[in-house]
Amino acid sequence: MFKKLSVLIPVYNEEKTIKACIDRVLSANTLNMDLEVIVSDNNSTDNTKEILKSIKDPRVKLLFKEKSFTLKQLINADEVFITSSGSLVTPIIQVDNKKINSGKIGKLTKKLSQLYEKQIL
Repeated sequence: MFKKLSVLIPVYNEEKTIKACIDRVLSANTLNMDLEVIVSDNNSTDNTKEILKSIKDPRVKLLFKEKSFTLKQLINADEVFITSSGSLVTPIIQVDNKKINSGKIGKLTKKLSQLYEKQIL
């Protein structure tokens, strides 16, 4: 089925919480999937960038400035969802009355939601 779990963590001025957040993700049960943690820092003005650079785990990939995407790119995505450390995986199936892919919740989004509920709730 799935072989890799990628977790995207967008950050901005999270010096007080980012290390603990990443440590928690790295220690999570990934059900035998390879884990990749992508941290995207949007030009933090505190010490977030320095903290991120000190992390030496090869599973952690760092990006230092978010890349914008167009509405067309969003509509043409296979799946879109929103999540955060304090909320469920929320599928996005339509934007501006335009369906994303088939307009139905995708397989990956369903699986992530199930795993989140099993692990967190």
